[in-house]
Amino acid sequence: MIGPSGQAVTVDRDGRPFRHFPVAVSAGAMGLAWSRQEAAPDGACVLVDYEINALGRLGVAWPTPAADTLSFAVVLRPTLEVDDADLPWLLGGLGVSRGVESYTGSKTATVWPDQVVEQSSGRTIASILAEAQLAPGRVRAAVVTVRIDLAAAEVERDRRDDLLSAVLESIDAVSEACGEDRASVAAGYEGRSALIGRRAKVRLRPHGETRAEIAGFDVHGRLELRSATGMVERITVDMLRDMELV
Repeated sequence: MIGPSGQAVTVDRDGRPFRHFPVAVSAGAMGLAWSRQEAAPDGACVLVDYEINALGRLGVAWPTPAADTLSFAVVLRPTLEVDDADLPWLLGGLGVSRGVESYTGSKTATVWPDQVVEQSSGRTIASILAEAQLAPGRVRAAVVTVRIDLAAAEVERDRRDDLLSAVLESIDAVSEACGEDRASVAAGYEGRSALIGRRAKVRLRPHGETRAEIAGFDVHGRLELRSATGMVERITVDMLRDMELV
């Protein structure tokens, strides 16, 4: 919402700085601007009803219509070093998976790096986009954009705000744990992963590919691939072009 002065209006929602836009370029863009230009505090949230460019990782468009989507971004300021810049992807995915599951009762799973799915069917429930803002030697902030398919989550539109509160509470809890024990976030995400033990063909950027078993996630949030010889290769989100289970 824009006030008479042309500035975004910030309100308090359950003790959290909160902004709501009927229309915006994207929730992530508004969250990044708030974080960079106004030093949005940890936990600040932007809700957008209609995103003009609902784009995820590598510019992939979110396919669900805005009327059936819960779109928001949350600013996080966990204590992380530059090497931990991939952890917000795990933090966001784990928080969304737990939050949706706690609210709906449906079992969910994570699919690295950017999806939460219904556990039994594999149907996509949510996508996550984590954008880290770096300072010398550390992560200054991370903006996690979340889009939830309300129909896939079996949540009516008029229950959207309740689902948002549940997911934000879950993300807060995971973010707090991340500050205390980064390994617990990687372990929690791995425990919900639909990929562990599966073989995959992983295409890398700018070129190249590898075939290996998905073994887990390290303390920095990187994917661990185990070759037939037992060698472990670690893949960052930026290195990934796409992945196909084989």
